[in-house]
Amino acid sequence: MKFPFQFILVAIVLCFAFNTQAQVSGCTDPQANNYNNAATINNGSCAYNATNLPLTDKTNLPTPLLNESSGLTFLDGKLWSFSDSGNPNDIYRIDTVTNTIFQTVDISNATNVDWEDMASNNDFLFVGDFGNNNGNRQDLKIYRINKSALTPTTTSVSASIINFSFPIKPISNPIQPIIISIVKQ
Repeated sequence: MKFPFQFILVAIVLCFAFNTQAQVSGCTDPQANNYNNAATINNGSCAYNATNLPLTDKTNLPTPLLNESSGLTFLDGKLWSFSDSGNPNDIYRIDTVTNTIFQTVDISNATNVDWEDMASNNDFLFVGDFGNNNGNRQDLKIYRINKSALTPTTTSVSASIINFSFPIKPISNPIQPIIISIVKQ
């Protein structure tokens, strides 16, 4: 009686094994030029036509506080920015309709040596103090600010600091800056 049960179990497993379809690798995006309708696994090969959009200035940031804005981020639906190196260690919340500064927040334990970028995740706002034009700066850092500390009435916050550095290497062929502006309308 044991033999028929094992035979049936093996038969069932074999049926499922041979009934599965093979995975097909290719471009799975119907918007791509090389879309493959049979593809079940996107292999990163999708190709698209070049897109050229004219950029138009919508507004200028408030000056003199933001005459050299070096980072922008949307944080919980609000636009934040700061000025580049040598400026106050402040971040600014900007009204995107009237182009006025709603709020100035001092990062009390920070120094704006050469702030270059800002980003955020679910819990924190990050301000990158890692400008390194000459390639020899060793005191690079990222200031991490708890988002819950940025209330509408906040005027000062303290940040945790992530220190890092890169090996010093001479810059034999400095990269020329390219400015790219992306505006969501």
